[in-house]
Amino acid sequence: MVTYGQSQAEKAAEENEVCRQIVREIANLGINQRQVLLVMYLMATEVENVEHMKALTHLIRELGDDDLFLIGKPIIDTEVGGTDGTIDD
Repeated sequence: MVTYGQSQAEKAAEENEVCRQIVREIANLGINQRQVLLVMYLMATEVENVEHMKALTHLIRELGDDDLFLIGKPIIDTEVGGTDGTIDD
């Protein structure tokens, strides 16, 4: 029997190697743990199965710190204004 092209196992192994290369490149950027979780969250939003996407993003949000997305926290600039973030006249 003559086989043309790649077997399923060879194709999967090649795809897995590409994934490992992507992870190495991201790690080489020197990202911190918050950034790792954020990248994982953003990748999870690309999952085609909606139920899987929801489960993954929910889990990553639970595992992440409150500042994972840096949304919803007031930024107080004490150099410009008072402690409430307003500008003093």
